[in-house]
Amino acid sequence: MTKSAHKKSQKIICLVPTLDSSLFELRLKNPLELCSKLFNWNITFRLLSDCTGEMIMQGDVFIVQRDANQFVVEVIQLIKRMGKPIIYEIDDLLTEIPDFLSHHQILIDNQGYLQQALRESTIVSTTTHRLAQAFKKYNDNIDIIPNCVECDVENPILHNTVSPDEVSLIIASSDKVLVDMLIAPIFQIQKEYGVKVITVGPISLEFIKADIVVEQHEIMPYKDFLNLIRNTSNLIGIIPLDNSVFSSCKSPIKYFDYSLAGVPTLASNLPPYLDFIENENTGLLVNNNNNAWFNAIKEVILSSQKRSHLADMARYYVVENYSLEYSAKLWNDTIEQAIELHQKSLIQPTDLTLGRQSPSFIRLLRYVVSLSS
Repeated sequence: MTKSAHKKSQKIICLVPTLDSSLFELRLKNPLELCSKLFNWNITFRLLSDCTGEMIMQGDVFIVQRDANQFVVEVIQLIKRMGKPIIYEIDDLLTEIPDFLSHHQILIDNQGYLQQALRESTIVSTTTHRLAQAFKKYNDNIDIIPNCVECDVENPILHNTVSPDEVSLIIASSDKVLVDMLIAPIFQIQKEYGVKVITVGPISLEFIKADIVVEQHEIMPYKDFLNLIRNTSNLIGIIPLDNSVFSSCKSPIKYFDYSLAGVPTLASNLPPYLDFIENENTGLLVNNNNNAWFNAIKEVILSSQKRSHLADMARYYVVENYSLEYSAKLWNDTIEQAIELHQKSLIQPTDLTLGRQSPSFIRLLRYVVSLSS
């Protein structure tokens, strides 16, 4: 009997801000459901806002996703005082917030809570080596679980020998990102070659304001985005990035999605993409200036052979290194490590006196106190 066969009785509860976001699906739902299946964990997903004392009493291990406010920190502290391990899952460098990011001020206001959540947790799980290094100042126990993809796409898109006006560029982001470096070159590319430009998310407005003709899409569910890129022939993925510390710690998930779909990627020659893309082989790394972007896009729209080569090599790289099974295994390792670290630590007597508390937490605390008295 394998070691994992003994784990069925342990209950892992994931406390998340929302159950219907692409981020939840990508980071937790998909890999942890597979982890549960492969390693016999009992894993459930619950809203952080619905957390109750009864829920905390029932769980053995807790995964808290990304949220940081007074109530979240109080919940983490209570779980810790109840003698249970906590994995704090965070996929962005939210301790270094660039001005252009949506909800910038809210994130700044909650910095203290975020730092406390990082310090209080048994383990912090995150996506890249750069991000892990940035969080080392808050917690010594950082596990890297890269974003991974389901590698079941049997028919990647085709790259035919077609005229440039039958080639499409896609630029997509669920948040505000700097696209200044793309405006002039894409305007000129479209003017000279008639390429189609597809935009997804709030960045669309920047292209529209510059008189670039776009097929505009609002932010969409993750599955709808995958369906879009997997059903658009002769598509090229464009990923611009600024040189901020925040952006350097991002995950290259969009590159993985494009690669699996057979879409060649042109990305800014900056981290994290220079950590993952082999230039001229698994993608193109482009310096952030007008001439470099214009020439790189021109080269790829005019050569179906180039598009096919980049797409084929990138797809092979992602399938070999970033499958969902790999992520599931890493989650299993992190859960086991959290339990082991917690068992090795000195367990203090349960202390339910936490000082000033939020109204939501007081209701939760009353339930736990009633059970322990």
